[in-house]
Amino acid sequence: MIVVNQHRLGLTNVTLLFSEETGAAFTNSERVEFRVPNKTPFHVSFAECVFEDLTFLPGTVTLQACKHEIELLPRTLVIDQKENDWKSGAVINIVTDKSKTSPAAP
Repeated sequence: MIVVNQHRLGLTNVTLLFSEETGAAFTNSERVEFRVPNKTPFHVSFAECVFEDLTFLPGTVTLQACKHEIELLPRTLVIDQKENDWKSGAVINIVTDKSKTSPAAP
């Protein structure tokens, strides 16, 4: 899971759950603050930060996690190119869209 807190936007405990995912990458917790720009891409817990623009904080951050794209924007939260309203305390279950996977070979 990823928990987002952004006090400048009045957001606390926005939780993104990857309930279909398992493995050792999910056993450690790590607090990450996006305040100082880094050269992208870089590793963040079980994800990769593939873009960040921290010119004007709170800024924009894009993560690739478990084959999902998560964009943290001041205006909205975008998961796999679908906008979600920012709501403190929200729990969002991120699942793989099985219809987008290629069918098994006969």
